[in-house]
Amino acid sequence: MRKRIMIIGAQGSGKSSIANWLNGTKRPLKKKQDAIYGECTIDVPAQYLENVSMYRYILTLAQTACCVLFLEDAQAQETFYPPNFAASFNCPVIGLVTGASKSEDSSTAAAFLQTAGVKEMIVLECFSSRASVKLRERLLGFLT
Repeated sequence: MRKRIMIIGAQGSGKSSIANWLNGTKRPLKKKQDAIYGECTIDVPAQYLENVSMYRYILTLAQTACCVLFLEDAQAQETFYPPNFAASFNCPVIGLVTGASKSEDSSTAAAFLQTAGVKEMIVLECFSSRASVKLRERLLGFLT
C-alpha cells in the first residue's frame, strides 16, 4: 500500500493549501466531509478532529501514513488536539504553525502543539521561502 503524508488541523488552519503545496497542484479548495487523497497526501476533514468520536477514523487513516502533520493556525485561541494525541501515531508527527508572519507571536499555537505531544514544530511563514522549499523536500523524503 502506498504511504502518504497525513494532514490534520482545525478549519482554516491551511490543510488544503498545504496538501496542494506538497502535491504540486493548485486544485480548487473544496470543503469535504471525507478524507481527500492526493498524490502524496491525505487531507483529513476538520470535523474529524473537532469530534472526539471521529478520532478512530483519524487513527485508521493513519495506517497509510508515513508522516503526520498537525497544523495549528498562528492566531488560534483554542485547539482541538487532545493532550498527547501525537503518541497515538506509529509514524513521525510534525507540528506546523501556519499563517504566521515574522512580527507575529506564534507561541500560543506552539504551546497547543506541544500539549498535543508534538516534539518537532516548524513555523511556516510562506510557501516560497528557502526554508519552505527545504521543508517540502524533507516531507516528501518520508515517502521514499
